[in-house]
Amino acid sequence: MQGLNEAVEVYLYCEIALREKLGLLTFSESMHYSDLGRSEWIDLRQLAKEVNATYLDQVVQIPVFEKIFLEDPSVQLEMQKLKEDFDKLVESFGECPVGAELDSEVLDWYTRMGECSAAYETSC
Repeated sequence: MQGLNEAVEVYLYCEIALREKLGLLTFSESMHYSDLGRSEWIDLRQLAKEVNATYLDQVVQIPVFEKIFLEDPSVQLEMQKLKEDFDKLVESFGECPVGAELDSEVLDWYTRMGECSAAYETSC
């Protein structure tokens, strides 16, 4: 249990030490015994660089982020525009050509549809 207590103290020390520099929203604003969490092996400058380099990748992996993101009116507007553009592009392909599954025209049509769908999914 000692390791867990030490880990919490180190975490709180780093959080408080970098709170203003990183613009963190934190519950704690100070520690009565802040030196308890100070560790010689932690370079706060390097830690701040690492947080700045990786936090966006980590935030977008939080499940609630997608829900909040998709509720944003500007995102909804952009998503609607993407869908309309996708629908127009798909419409421009017309109906699937009639022929055998391995016919080059049919394969071409399916390939274009697949590429279009993949691009749309990536955009969303």
